[in-house]
Amino acid sequence: MWVYLLIIFLILVLAYRECYGAYLSKKGLMLVVMALGMFVGLGDMLGGYDRYIYANLFDELSDQIMHNDYNFWKTNLFDMYMSDIGYCWLNVAIGFITRNRYIFILLVTIFIYINIYNAIKRYTNNYALALLVFMGFWFFFTFTYLRQVLAVSFAWYAIKYILQRNWKMYLLIIAIAISFHNSAFIFAPLYFIPVRKYRRNTVLGIAIVCFLLGITGIPSLIYDAYDEVAEYAGVKTSYTNIDTARWAYIVEAVLILFIIHRNYNILFENKLKTLMTNTSIIFCMILMLFYNSENGGRMSWYYVIGIVATLSNLVGMASKNMLLNRHFIIILCFCLYMRILLAWGVLVYPYKTFLTSGVREGDFIEMEYEYDHDYDENKFYR
Repeated sequence: MWVYLLIIFLILVLAYRECYGAYLSKKGLMLVVMALGMFVGLGDMLGGYDRYIYANLFDELSDQIMHNDYNFWKTNLFDMYMSDIGYCWLNVAIGFITRNRYIFILLVTIFIYINIYNAIKRYTNNYALALLVFMGFWFFFTFTYLRQVLAVSFAWYAIKYILQRNWKMYLLIIAIAISFHNSAFIFAPLYFIPVRKYRRNTVLGIAIVCFLLGITGIPSLIYDAYDEVAEYAGVKTSYTNIDTARWAYIVEAVLILFIIHRNYNILFENKLKTLMTNTSIIFCMILMLFYNSENGGRMSWYYVIGIVATLSNLVGMASKNMLLNRHFIIILCFCLYMRILLAWGVLVYPYKTFLTSGVREGDFIEMEYEYDHDYDENKFYR
């Protein structure tokens, strides 16, 4: 666990330095984000069961490529993810480069973190503070849900086209993101929501409606019927210890809405900040809609970039009146980071890369779902 504590400590140091004028440069941001990407990408099947799904399908596909059989649509990958055709063809492209599942995961992860770097660079002002918010709200999910994280990070390229009012390019980016993971459709309506400041009572009213709908369980039933990962596995994929995750959605949403409400008059300085604030509000609404679902909260990930931008902007404000915001938000991000770290346990620690042989002791996911034990002794035998 110590390596995860060291990482968050270093990000905290950078964030506090930025609060007092020592801003992280674009080059510094790139170095930190790429270091995080390598850390995640080099992990030896960390994050849980999902990596075994993607790795197994990739290995089968790469074997077919090796044997010069290019009937890709006959593979389990295309059968399983035919509606996510972009992800399938990404597998094919990487399959011509490597047959090794670890290199496949590393390359996909690097692509994801390039997207994350570009999003933070484009849509935030205080890079170190933005990284801290990212660590608290989204970092650990990049270990596992590769397809959806890939779709989310790619969809963020579309945001600039909202400001430019270029609907063709916006919908093109969203279409590509949907080809990675169908859930990206939830990001499409953002273009059509006017970029303006809404009345606080309007925001509060919509939040209450979303909460009441969440209580009914209807949005959760719709999402759970859609959740194809569990169907493929044939098992329940809730192997973490986050039994209270659903109520955590509500707590998280209420805290963020409280922060936004408290600072409402200073969050709409320009169109970009207005868009990011509205995106943050939508993030909270989705959490409330799906709080009764085991995995529905993942639909909010497309809007987490708004949280990263809005909260980091607030922390970075120099006014003495912002001191309470500063410490509250920093503590909130640290607590969210630690909650996932402690809840996931063996899924992420002890940390091990695939650069060494063997498997981690006590990894029950590996014990049950490892499909090729030749990887145990030689990670590069393929």
